[in-house]
Amino acid sequence: MNESHPREDAKARSGRRAVYGVVFVILALGFAQRAGYFRPAPIPEGAEVKDFTLPQLGAGATVSLAALRGRPVFINFWASFCGPCREELPAIERVHRAHPVDQVAILTVTSDDVTEIARMVRALDLTVPVLFDRDGKVHRAYGVTSIPLSVLLGADGRVFKSYLGVVTEQELERDIAAAMVGAP
Repeated sequence: MNESHPREDAKARSGRRAVYGVVFVILALGFAQRAGYFRPAPIPEGAEVKDFTLPQLGAGATVSLAALRGRPVFINFWASFCGPCREELPAIERVHRAHPVDQVAILTVTSDDVTEIARMVRALDLTVPVLFDRDGKVHRAYGVTSIPLSVLLGADGRVFKSYLGVVTEQELERDIAAAMVGAP
């Protein structure tokens, strides 16, 4: 007869529960990270950012961040597969159309597939400059690990405000106006 001791059964059950509990916590943390609950902190206000020069899709030209110094610059990092990015791009487009480029520069940066980018630009009727970060160097330099991520630079080239997640048209207009107060 194969009898087990009740205390041994209790120890075995307790051990299994502990293992199941650890597995559950690991899985929960993994799902939470994928869902964006552990997002990195945005770029701090006042931080200096790296200069970059990237090709502008459809324009046959490049855009240099250094050439835009002296006015506020809004930079939005996005991708065509990102639902929140699709949600905010029309608002960014409206802000772009509302401001003369010599007063405020509005830029978008993506490292997405060129065909997908072109399709989305056409679908959303975007005229805002779309810069192509082919190798992802600018994304890495700005610490982009989640999108959408946006940065508003003051006229001095330092971070005035950063946004992790969707930025609204009202929020962007308010912050651009505040950034322009310090602009020459």
